[in-house]
Amino acid sequence: MKIDAWEVNAEIKKPYEQKLEETKEMIRIHLDNFKRPQVATSWGKDSTVMSALICDICINERKMNPRTFNFPTFTLAHTRNTYKEEPEYWEYIRLKLGIPSVKFMIFYPEDNEGKPKTVWSIAKDVGHLPSFRRTDHHEINWKYRHEPECCYQLKRESVNRFLKKQSRKKRWDLVFVGTRAEESRTRRFSLMMNCRTYSSRYHRPYVSRTCTPLSFWTDSDIERYLKDNDIDKCPVYKIHNQDRMGCASCPAHIGWEKRLAEDPTETGVGMLKMNMRILRVTQPNRFWNGLSRLTDINLVHSILDEPEAEEWRKDIEYDEKLLKKADKFRTDILKKREGGVSRNTKNSTTNNSNETL
Repeated sequence: MKIDAWEVNAEIKKPYEQKLEETKEMIRIHLDNFKRPQVATSWGKDSTVMSALICDICINERKMNPRTFNFPTFTLAHTRNTYKEEPEYWEYIRLKLGIPSVKFMIFYPEDNEGKPKTVWSIAKDVGHLPSFRRTDHHEINWKYRHEPECCYQLKRESVNRFLKKQSRKKRWDLVFVGTRAEESRTRRFSLMMNCRTYSSRYHRPYVSRTCTPLSFWTDSDIERYLKDNDIDKCPVYKIHNQDRMGCASCPAHIGWEKRLAEDPTETGVGMLKMNMRILRVTQPNRFWNGLSRLTDINLVHSILDEPEAEEWRKDIEYDEKLLKKADKFRTDILKKREGGVSRNTKNSTTNNSNETL
């Protein structure tokens, strides 16, 4: 069964009160029909609201003992790429919702030798900083589009490693996910193809049911629920001026440069400079393209004055077409910024692919 686009729009436009009751009923039905539920969280505002709804039904409505077998397990895949304020919030929300520590599981990504795995260790393996999601073929060389599945390696792999060790009786047969159609075209399309509940073994070791109860909720619905139920959002949103939660330094999404540059703390700019240093050496087209999106002239100059990440310079083969495009970005940037011509005005990137970029 599929949902048409007009049906999705109609559901999104429903009154908050109606969506709230329908969402609760969907959660109840799934809790009635599955014995071992899991709640996948990042403890951003969406998964926090979803978790609060589930806990309210289980603890306050059904009077379940949170330590029983059938009480949901709340899981968090720690990517090791978080803001320093997040761990404190995780403990706050656990206590706020009444989740016992035994039902609050945090998974850490590790390699086969048990060493910590990070976005940087994955990027090191391939010699460049990938854009871990779908990319415009005009922006990135085809060789770099077959990139490591960072989201899988840092988020799902550690959970799946745990699942494979579980006996059939202990397997999670249901996973609640807090995605919403309003967030992106990809998530809207997924909803249209799969509805809010479907069975799948995508990125999982066995078939299980996935339920996305908040699919039709808007951002204002999320904010209203938090306010009505006196639940604080993760402080990262305010402290770091974030609209959405995710890996702190993630360069995957559109506009990541602007997001990090507008962080009022030093954290965001520090992450931005680190990413740009790597891109400058490994993928000059992405470097100059990203630099063109920044509006702060002083920040642009400070990035250009950063030392190069020589440790990333290996046997890199630059694509000539992309180097020409990089050269155009570079020329346009330096022309638009006063004093910029005196910085980094060496030979053209198209004349020497090994030039410092």
